[in-house]
Amino acid sequence: MRNVAIYIVFTAKCRKKRAGLRDLWGIVPLVLGVNTYHVAVSDGLRVYDMVRGGERVVSMERYNTEHSTISYWYQVQGKPLIYRTRAKYLRPISLVRSLARWLTRGRVESNDCVTRACELLREAGLDVPKNTVTPRQLKAWLDQRNTPHVWFPEAH
Repeated sequence: MRNVAIYIVFTAKCRKKRAGLRDLWGIVPLVLGVNTYHVAVSDGLRVYDMVRGGERVVSMERYNTEHSTISYWYQVQGKPLIYRTRAKYLRPISLVRSLARWLTRGRVESNDCVTRACELLREAGLDVPKNTVTPRQLKAWLDQRNTPHVWFPEAH
C-alpha cells in the first residue's frame, strides 16, 4: 500500500465563544497558557474532527469555512486513513477524563481531540509518543521531525 498525504490541522479557537460559565472548555487554554488548543486530522477530502458533542466528519472546504482561526497545517506521509467509527468517539468529550489523561501523561484513556488525532496518525503508521496529551505536545513532536507545515499568523 502506498503512502498518501495526511494533514494535521491546529486551530487557535475551535468554536464560537459562548457567554457565561456553561462553557468550561473556554477556561482550559487560559489555565494551560496555550493559544493553540484544538487539533484535527484530514486525508485531504475529509476532516476527522473530535468536538465536544462527539466526532464529526466534514469536508475540508466546510472545515476551512467554519474555522477562521486555523494556525497551522502540517503534512505527513502515511497509510491511507480508513474511517472507522469507535463508540468512545460518539460520546461527548469528557472534561474529567481529558484532565486525568493530561495529569497522568496519557495513562488514562480519553476521547478528546488529541487522543483521536494521535490514534488516526498511529493507524497511518506514524510513531506518535503515547504520552502526547496536548495539541502543543503533538505540534512539538511534528516540529522535531521537521514536518513540512504552513503557519497562518493572522490567526494569532
